Amino acid sequence: MSDNNSESRQTRRDFLQTGTAAAALLASQAQAQNTAAGGKRPNIIFFLGEGHRQLHDPCCHLRVPAMAGLGRAVVQGLLLAVPIALAGLGHQWIRFRGLWARLEIPLDGLVFGEREVFGKNKTGRGFVVVPGVCAIAFAFETLLLGDKAPLKDWPLLGGLLVGFAYVVAELPNSFVKRRLGIPPGAQATQGRAVFFLADHLDSALGCGLAFLALGQPLSVIGAGFVIAPPLHIALNRVAHAVGLRRDAW
Repeated sequence: MSDNNSESRQTRRDFLQTGTAAAALLASQAQAQNTAAGGKRPNIIFFLGEGHRQLHDPCCHLRVPAMAGLGRAVVQGLLLAVPIALAGLGHQWIRFRGLWARLEIPLDGLVFGEREVFGKNKTGRGFVVVPGVCAIAFAFETLLLGDKAPLKDWPLLGGLLVGFAYVVAELPNSFVKRRLGIPPGAQATQGRAVFFLADHLDSALGCGLAFLALGQPLSVIGAGFVIAPPLHIALNRVAHAVGLRRDAW
């Protein structure tokens, strides 16, 4: 019996010694990595960076993965989609308030004379407001996030390009609708599902091509392309609720 108790105590001592040594090794590795990083702990902005940044727990200094590649692509895609959505919402607000009315000249009158090609809702004001607000939004985003912003190198020029792509990409859809006799701002009575998708994907496709030209990764562009339509719909419903839009879609 005495031999069994001694053996049990020795086993517990060995287990504790092994655990203590492992914990010390983990702590020393974490301390070395923290020292190599300049002694600074990552903040929440670092979660927008590389897929495996590490966060040091203040109690046990264990290494915790910050963000997987897919999560990073989704966050970066959202950062691309939000300024564009704000630009569209800003244009609706400016139009509702009647600001910059001198720019509300239909493209048909500017380019095609009296012939209706795109309809009265496609005006010169949209080609000024949407790229302008888009550029400001991306610049503000870069100011907040620094190197983690998706258009950190050229936020103003990149925003202008993306905003311009946004309004240009809407023109083919408007052109087809006018040829089919669908009035500007009205819903199609036939093929509603097709035109619903076109209404919410045309500008996203144009912006995606602009982001591709700006060197954004395909994974981030794809995530933004998925995020943009539901975000667009949600903001349209908000705009309708506050009286900025006639329809909710």
